[in-house]
Amino acid sequence: MTSNLSNHKSKYFLIPYIGAAIIGVSIIPFAYTTLKSFISPSNYIQSSNDLWAAGNYKAALDAVNTAIKLDSKNPQLYIDRAQVREKLGDEQGALQDCNKAIELDPKSSIAYAVRAKFRSKLGDNQGALQDSNIAIKLAPEFYGGYSNRGFARRNLGDTEGYLQDFNKAIQLNAKNPTAHYNRAWVRYDLGDNQGAIKDWQQAANLYLQQGDTKEYLEAIEKIKLIQ
Repeated sequence: MTSNLSNHKSKYFLIPYIGAAIIGVSIIPFAYTTLKSFISPSNYIQSSNDLWAAGNYKAALDAVNTAIKLDSKNPQLYIDRAQVREKLGDEQGALQDCNKAIELDPKSSIAYAVRAKFRSKLGDNQGALQDSNIAIKLAPEFYGGYSNRGFARRNLGDTEGYLQDFNKAIQLNAKNPTAHYNRAWVRYDLGDNQGAIKDWQQAANLYLQQGDTKEYLEAIEKIKLIQ
């Protein structure tokens, strides 16, 4: 069976949310050494975690806003808030938070990778490409930088570059289902239907392992449409 999948939608890379300080490519719990009182940012981060998991993004935003008031110099909190704002449809606000995170930590590869995503979604593909290149330079083993550069390259018409970046992202993290899902679209665009089916099947398998039934079924549906 064949189908027209020309109006496809790839999935942007999402930084694992929330309440973790990311140094290089490692994720470690926040350690608050200066705030010893009962009211601490970590309390609100945990609350925001729980609200995020429950899909209550407005309340999650309130919690992370409070955490920022208590620890306004922590760049990771602005990255966290950017992702909550994205869920609420405030991509300009998310971009501003990324700018603030970079102002506080100009060597944060995560901040540049996340800002690249929002720049790309807002149509600034050259800016997204520049941010992705910086993210990759700062952390060449972090797969998210390649994933988001791939989107910028695709939007700029560089399909081969898009494929190269997702090949690299998968090389660095073969267990990321979203990278396989997105590479499937590149292969489909290049006429490689069998390669696309293989990637969608791998994405489906990984989504299922993670317990994400919705994304699993979506990947399986793509396979059915081009078989």
